[in-house]
Amino acid sequence: MNLVLKAIFGAGLAFVAAAPAGAEYVDPRAMVGKYGDFAQSDNERSLLDRNDAILQRWVTNTTENVIEVKNVDRAGQNATVYSISSKTTVTIPLGWYAIDDGERGAAFVGDETLRLIMRQVDLAYEGVSGIGDYAQVKRGLLLQQFPKMRASEVRLGPDMIMNVYEGVPPRPNDKAPRTIFDIITASPKDPKRANLMTFGVPDGEGQRYLPLLGLFLRDRKIDW
Repeated sequence: MNLVLKAIFGAGLAFVAAAPAGAEYVDPRAMVGKYGDFAQSDNERSLLDRNDAILQRWVTNTTENVIEVKNVDRAGQNATVYSISSKTTVTIPLGWYAIDDGERGAAFVGDETLRLIMRQVDLAYEGVSGIGDYAQVKRGLLLQQFPKMRASEVRLGPDMIMNVYEGVPPRPNDKAPRTIFDIITASPKDPKRANLMTFGVPDGEGQRYLPLLGLFLRDRKIDW
């Protein structure tokens, strides 16, 4: 079921106007930071070592599930990886893990407290006319599911929107509530396509990790 149908059957759009206010966020690309501030290691082993226990949990020992590593910069404590399913190249701190399950690319730290998800969005399938509608409906659906959550929107330009959700209840594998950033980017070539980058962090620590999100966005490349 696409987003619009979910909103219609669940009355999700009605919750948008009543969304509790969250913290104020600026464009992450304006923040100053470096990958080394968020690195978990000084090498790329977490991306390449198939015997790593955490990596084995997520992949099936087939190359299709291991994300492509395009470059490693040990001095800068980062690695550049390519997610074939989301057609996204992104740079992540060393010590992070990265996989691609055929529908989305993901990068995360070992305890999963920090998670980055990348995927393509078919706006026509979702039943929306553009990224503005998509962002609004998505906020409404989440607020319908989690009424006490706080939601806000930050325009990062004519073709990019950041939804921020705070106080998101933990999933089964989470130990505490979450703050989640959704970056929705319109395709410059196809008005029916978009890219969704979702970055989840512990709730209350959104400002702390905003510089890292800025690094992700500044160095990101999408194959439209």
